[in-house]
Amino acid sequence: MNKFLTKDIRLLGILIILTVLTSATLSTPIAVAATRTYKVGDITQTGGTVFYVLPYNTVSLWHYLEVAPDSWNSGKLSNTSFNKAESYVYAYADKSWYIPSSDEFATLYSESRAKRLKSITLKPGTYWTSTGVVTNKQIQSLQAFNTLTRKLTAYSYKNSNNGTVLLQVRPIRYLE
Repeated sequence: MNKFLTKDIRLLGILIILTVLTSATLSTPIAVAATRTYKVGDITQTGGTVFYVLPYNTVSLWHYLEVAPDSWNSGKLSNTSFNKAESYVYAYADKSWYIPSSDEFATLYSESRAKRLKSITLKPGTYWTSTGVVTNKQIQSLQAFNTLTRKLTAYSYKNSNNGTVLLQVRPIRYLE
């Protein structure tokens, strides 16, 4: 098989996995039309920052991942239960914003550490992701990413909904 075709098939597989993981607990995010061509670190029209750009010639409904501005990383989005965070993210601005999957958050964290996102500050601590650990066809726990240890930890989905587990949230969204 052609090595370029193999690479494209692997990339498609990764994108499918990301989509499945992201939608494990949330409805499918919507892509928002981009106003121009962006590169990692660019500020968007909403004040967010592009932290991922799909490779050139990738066929997709979206081309960029944008993280919400620093101003969203305080107040109601700081130290909240997953259920409250999800409700707040969907109520804020429009329904295109969502809680990132563990892979999306790991990419955001890597770009932040590489200092390619000059306008974004990730506070030290643990952040909710939308990646669920599923057993018996039910979500048993949600993974959270700790910026200090750089590790994922699973928290009981039941506890996260009743408010006993309070973590930070950093919304992201797709841009076309």
